[in-house]
Amino acid sequence: MVSAAAAAPGRPWLDKDPADWTLEDAEFVMWQSPWAKVRTFGFFDRRGIQREARLCVRIQSALPMRLALAQAYQLQPEPDVVQAGGARRETTRAVADQLHLEGEIVFSLIIFPPFLQRRLDQQDLKRLREATSLLVDGRKITLKAFVPPAQSTFGEAWFRFPCPETGPRSSLKFVTAVRIPQKIRIQTEFEVEDLTFQDRPEY
Repeated sequence: MVSAAAAAPGRPWLDKDPADWTLEDAEFVMWQSPWAKVRTFGFFDRRGIQREARLCVRIQSALPMRLALAQAYQLQPEPDVVQAGGARRETTRAVADQLHLEGEIVFSLIIFPPFLQRRLDQQDLKRLREATSLLVDGRKITLKAFVPPAQSTFGEAWFRFPCPETGPRSSLKFVTAVRIPQKIRIQTEFEVEDLTFQDRPEY
């Protein structure tokens, strides 16, 4: 249980046990919490029509993010990932647990609308992998492993790095670039002091 003293204005879900999170609480953690950063940009589609897309970078390995994913999928099952025998809930929880890799920090990149992500070919994915790094207080951390969207349960790209040493004033900057369809350079910064959950930094 998270103590009321840990709660902050605009973050009412911190008052609750994660098992009691509503779907709205879980979605807030997934999209608007300190562990998620969303960027909106405009682009022209193949017919020359201007459209809007969103990129979301999440710290997927953080405990609150893993709990939010498990809770959201429990409360709102999606048929497209239900496995034979109705094993979807167990699969979701298992994947959420697997995201906690000892000694690693995992980021995910989500692209909306989904057809933009599905357009990424092997060359695009190679460039995405090569363009990605993590900066910790300006120190570059090399990507350890890359999981393309087609191989991840939630349909997004995962980036695994060795977990860095940080201090209370440290910053984590996730850097990458993706072409959807024009090249978008992404620099997303997370402040460690903002990533406190259950009285400890979580990333």
